[in-house]
Amino acid sequence: MEAAVWRTTNSNINPNYLSSSFSGTWQSSGLVAAPGFTSFPIFQTTDTTHTIIGDYRYTIGFGLKLTTGTVYAYGFRVRYQIP
Repeated sequence: MEAAVWRTTNSNINPNYLSSSFSGTWQSSGLVAAPGFTSFPIFQTTDTTHTIIGDYRYTIGFGLKLTTGTVYAYGFRVRYQIP
């Protein structure tokens, strides 16, 4: 499983990844097919904070990699902090 967070302007689809420490790299959980729960950062607490701007759309993307068999994601939980 992997994930990233980014924003785009309403008039442009070029992504602006929010996590400066990851620089647009999708962060991987590093898990192989294993049931259960996991967590991994897609934005470090040491990264520059961001202010929500009305002219942007914010997206958190999740991806699952499948080589054989069947993989399901039953849900995601996002934890965030408002200073």
